[in-house]
Amino acid sequence: MPPARSGASAWISVAFGAVALAGALAYSWWKQEEALKQKPQDIIIQTPAPIQYGAQPKPKPPPVDVDPVKPDPGVKTDGAFERARARVMRILDEGDFKGALVALEAEQLEFPGHKEEWKALRSEIETLLAAAFEERLASPAGKAALEELFRLIEDLDCESADRLGKFWADLALSEAEAAAKEGSFERASMLSSKALEYLQGPEKEAVRERAAGWLRLAAYSGLAPAARLSALGAADLAALEAAVTRCLYATPGEPLAQAMREFEACKVAPADLVAAVILRAAPWDSPAGDPVFEHTLPSGEKRQYAVSLPENYLPARVRPLAIWLTPGGSAESCAMTARSWRANLGGDLIVAVPLVNSKSGWGPNRLGEEQVPAMLKDLRKRFVYDEDFVWISGVSAGAHGVWFQACRYGDRYSAYVALAGAPYSPLYGIHWLDFGDNLNLAPARCLQGAKDTTFTPETARKFAARAKERGWFAEYLEFPDAGHEGAPVEESLKTYQWAVAQRRDPYPKKFHWSSDHLHTARCSWVEIAAFLEDAETVRLNYQDEFGQSTEKRDILKDAARVDVEVEGQEIRFTTVRAARLRVYWSDRVVDLAKPVTIRVNGKEAWKGVPQTSVRFMVEEARRTGRRDVVFGGMVEVEVK
Repeated sequence: MPPARSGASAWISVAFGAVALAGALAYSWWKQEEALKQKPQDIIIQTPAPIQYGAQPKPKPPPVDVDPVKPDPGVKTDGAFERARARVMRILDEGDFKGALVALEAEQLEFPGHKEEWKALRSEIETLLAAAFEERLASPAGKAALEELFRLIEDLDCESADRLGKFWADLALSEAEAAAKEGSFERASMLSSKALEYLQGPEKEAVRERAAGWLRLAAYSGLAPAARLSALGAADLAALEAAVTRCLYATPGEPLAQAMREFEACKVAPADLVAAVILRAAPWDSPAGDPVFEHTLPSGEKRQYAVSLPENYLPARVRPLAIWLTPGGSAESCAMTARSWRANLGGDLIVAVPLVNSKSGWGPNRLGEEQVPAMLKDLRKRFVYDEDFVWISGVSAGAHGVWFQACRYGDRYSAYVALAGAPYSPLYGIHWLDFGDNLNLAPARCLQGAKDTTFTPETARKFAARAKERGWFAEYLEFPDAGHEGAPVEESLKTYQWAVAQRRDPYPKKFHWSSDHLHTARCSWVEIAAFLEDAETVRLNYQDEFGQSTEKRDILKDAARVDVEVEGQEIRFTTVRAARLRVYWSDRVVDLAKPVTIRVNGKEAWKGVPQTSVRFMVEEARRTGRRDVVFGGMVEVEVK
């Protein structure tokens, strides 16, 4: 309340007092500001707590005053550089190494006058990053950490990329050496090849050679002890590969004799390595894409086949092989079919489509039946594939070709898929039921359309009933709305995926095999070398669709048969119409270092320790043209 005065004089006095008080407060504030300007101020840099790598929780950093507007680098502004540095450190504290390095690069452009400070901070980040990944590399997830670091460095576009790249290369080369010792040669080669980008001079060339050597060794993983492969020099391996390959394909006479001399002069040629080279060695200059090749049948006739390869094909990586038999077409249509089926099936798959000859078809004449084995022989010269994952499929006449292969050369395939074609017909010869018993080496599926008017389902159903009755390893699937295509596309694809997963047993210990002619009398490691002299024969005259004779062949009137069973070191045979047998030695069947007993029809026919040699391995592979099995020796026994 104003003083108790009357009139205007009282209010004037109050106003004068208020003005005086305000002036005094303003003067006091001005004096304090002037004093602060004269006194130096302390700038406090709050350093974030160290980054924790491990199970300990990471403490939150204290808040930093972040200036959202960057100052002009030409103007000296107190605290601007420190705030920029704090921004980088905040990102680093969040565990984002890449973000911190990228932010540092940007801030360095804004504050070029602090070169040494930025260099020190960059070194600190790189050291922390290196420590973090070294720790993670030693953990169970180390391989993933190595790949993560590689991706991070590849993404960086700053000064740190080169230094961290060299650090990564050192880690990768160390991991590659460890992988090679464990037998993971493909991974060792991959890591070394990636490291080349960050190496220079002689070191780079040395690593390049090592990576190439490991890639060659990768093809032999699992076929020889990892320690032996790791100790094998690249030059020794290349020499062995070249020597074996020359022996396999040299022309008879002096070229072959010279090739054998070079092979026997190899410094390193133990049995397991020679076997591995026979099974897996392949050219390193194989053509890519979808090539078409020409090959020669045993008769001398020429045939063609198309191949479709995965985009990332490498000889060091074995892949499944799918064979598709068509009813007819051209080389161009076979190439299109190969591309189409590989695209539909996906994965790391090689697809081969041979071109059928209308004169012979796919069989049952010998000219047609031998076409696929001859194609496989030629294909193996050019590419490496997994011999234990080779499945064959076909439609219509191609389906009949599938059954001919199953019944005559069944030890070469892992699965059979036949669309619109089942082996219940005189077309298969007088012994088709005996040959049906040969189906037990690998699983088969027959896909039949109920509305098929070309190959009616009644015949296929008879096959299904007989397969069930005799215990054949064959499954029959009928589709009510399908015609001659055999099955809807989606159902066919399901069956193909099933076929890809089937694995062949290259050295079966229990099986039976029937044959009416010596050219199909061998199954894996057992061969009927001679039929009984008094076994009655008949002559078959195979004709084409125009009635012209394509082949005349004398066969047994009643097929010969051998039943095989191995138990420990004893091999037992039961035979019908066989006079002599050959047994080819493999350590996958019996222990070759111990005595073996062979019994035929209950009688002892042979006993002893098998005799083997690497020379026999090479000569046998050359004689048969097969590189899907390897044998070190052979013994022939009489049937008494």
